[in-house]
Amino acid sequence: MTAPESLLIHELLSEWRRINRLHFREALRPPLLALSEGMGTLGAWMPTERTLSLSRSLVTTRPWGVVVEVLKHEMAHQYVDEVLRADEPPHGPAFQGVCRRLQIDPAAGGLPDSASKAMRTVQRLLALAGSDNVHEAQSAARAARRLMLRHNLSESDGTSRFGFRQLGTPSGSRPLYSKLLAAVLIDHFFVSGIWVSAVAVQTGKRGRVLEICGSPENLAVACWMHGFLIQSAERLWQAHRTQTGAPGRDRQRFFAGVMVGVRQQLEAQQRQDEAEGLVWLRSAAQEDYLQTRHPRRRAGRGGTLHAGAATTSGQVAGRTLQIRRPVAARSGPKLLT
Repeated sequence: MTAPESLLIHELLSEWRRINRLHFREALRPPLLALSEGMGTLGAWMPTERTLSLSRSLVTTRPWGVVVEVLKHEMAHQYVDEVLRADEPPHGPAFQGVCRRLQIDPAAGGLPDSASKAMRTVQRLLALAGSDNVHEAQSAARAARRLMLRHNLSESDGTSRFGFRQLGTPSGSRPLYSKLLAAVLIDHFFVSGIWVSAVAVQTGKRGRVLEICGSPENLAVACWMHGFLIQSAERLWQAHRTQTGAPGRDRQRFFAGVMVGVRQQLEAQQRQDEAEGLVWLRSAAQEDYLQTRHPRRRAGRGGTLHAGAATTSGQVAGRTLQIRRPVAARSGPKLLT
């Protein structure tokens, strides 16, 4: 076992203890944790050996949020076997009940992929928003946002299935622009969010990432927008630096200005929507899902946006940014036992 893998096993044990404390009320006894080759599955609970195995490929290549969701899945099997002592098939009623109560995906890694007809239309509109015709692009972007709003207003029965995504790479520091970007997604793209601890699987070191929760359709669009806005900020910064000779130290301030400008653009559209009676209230069921996943969440601290030429230039660029085709998120395998 390599040194990074040893660190990952240590972090997995820490996650197991945290999940056991927060979700299973310390009812579980520590198992033997192992990384397995050629399992054909992402994870497995083996009661005779009291071993919880995760695929080495999963742990070393997939985002930490996916790894933890698979760990939760196998811990639910352990709970059914050793605490409930239920005599049933592996994914029987008791297991399903535990997963439902704790918001654990009973089938996969918490990464729903489905997209409704409405969201496919949103994607087509976002593609149109890449038009070289500025008026056509802005019109398509507004239509996409309006359709998302109407879609979410129509889903008021609280029966939507929720999931999560973790965005970005775990880092010890969170620059202001990343916090502003998180606020844009949460306030305007119908998802909830929280900064969570995660492990960079390449190094085994801990940091923090943004986790968003919501319906599969809203998660897909929010993930695309996250990638799009990061790439757009970088493109706008390179153009600004070429034109002005701005020093590299101004990059993060420029990025922060871009996110503020984008937010101002979306807030103007939101005011227009509200004037027409289109007001979306955050889903209570979605907030319950987030609270169940993170029962001890705390409010994060904001940051200070410093005025200056770089920030102002970024803000202007953000206010006029055309919402082009976003970056699609990848989905992973779904093999669990």
